[in-house]
Amino acid sequence: MNSSDTKHLETRQKISLFFYTFFLLLSLAACGGGGGGGGAPVTFTGKTSPAEINESNAENLSAQVLDVGQARGGTLRLKTDRDLPRPGAMDALLTIVGQKNSVTQNTFSAQKPVAIPQEIEAGSCGGQLVVNGTVDDENGDFNVNLRFEGFCESGWTFSGTVNAQGNENSSTLVLKVSSLTVSDGTVSTTMNGSMKASAGSLTTSTITLDVAIRDNGSGRTFLLEDYRVITTFNSSETRINISGRFYEPDEGFVEISTPQSLRILAGNRNPSSGVLEARGAGNTRMRLTALSSAEFRLDVDANEDGLFESTTVKNWSELNGTPVGA
Repeated sequence: MNSSDTKHLETRQKISLFFYTFFLLLSLAACGGGGGGGGAPVTFTGKTSPAEINESNAENLSAQVLDVGQARGGTLRLKTDRDLPRPGAMDALLTIVGQKNSVTQNTFSAQKPVAIPQEIEAGSCGGQLVVNGTVDDENGDFNVNLRFEGFCESGWTFSGTVNAQGNENSSTLVLKVSSLTVSDGTVSTTMNGSMKASAGSLTTSTITLDVAIRDNGSGRTFLLEDYRVITTFNSSETRINISGRFYEPDEGFVEISTPQSLRILAGNRNPSSGVLEARGAGNTRMRLTALSSAEFRLDVDANEDGLFESTTVKNWSELNGTPVGA
C-alpha cells in the first residue's frame, strides 16, 4: 500500500468515526419524541436565562443531559432495537473522500480543487441521497454536500442537508446541518446548527455541538451550545466526558461538567462510575454520581449555600426525564 492509499485509508477511518457519532447523537435526540412534520428551520424560542435548579427539576435535567451526551441507556437501547442509520450517508461521503471508484480516483489525481460529479444513492427503504462538492488532492481539502431527499436507511428517514468540510491531513471535520429531519415513523426531530469533530486516535473522538433540536410532535426545542462530548472506548469500556451549556425550553440553561469521567463497562447500559455536575442560576447546582451500573446518587443544592441539602439514591431505571425531542 503506497503512502497515498494509506492517507486515504486513515481519512476513511476518521470520517467513519465522526459520521457514525454524528448520527448516533442525532438518533438519540429523536428518542422518545412524538410524531409530526418537520423540515422548517429550527430556532430556539425557550427560556434563555439560567435554570433554577431544585429538587423538582434536577432529575429531569440530569436525564436529558445524560441522554443527549450518550451516557445513559438510551444510546444502547437504540442499538439494541435496530441498526443505527449509518450506512448510506456515511458510505456516500467515504465514496468521495476515500476514492471508492474511478470518478473519485481521477478527481484525487488533480492538482487543484475539482468539482465532484453529482452522485445519487438510493435508500434501502426509499428516497435518495444526492452528493456533490469539491476536493483538492494537492492540499487535502474537501467540501462535500449531502442532500437527503426522504432517504431511508434501516427504518430511519432523513430529509435536509449536511455540508461536510475537512482536510485529509487534519483530524478535524466540520458538519453544518440545515433543517435536517430524522424520523423512524413514530418520532420526528429536526436539527439546525453545526458539529465539529476531532480525533486524537481511532478510539477517541471529541464532538462539539452548537445545535437547536426540535421535536416535531410537541414543537418543543432544545439548544446545545458549545456542548462537548469526549468519548474514549476500547473492548472493555467506554469513558465519556461532557461539558458545555444545555438549554431546556421551560427551565433555562445549565452549565455541564464531568469532574470524573463517566465509565460504562462493556455489556452494560449505564455508567458504573463517574460524576456529572450542572450549575444553574446563582449557585444552585446538582451532582449525579454513578455508584454502580445499577444505582446512582443525585445531590441537589437549591438554596445556594454550597451544601447539598437533598440526596437521593435510585436505580438507573428510575432516572426519569423528558427526553430531548419529547
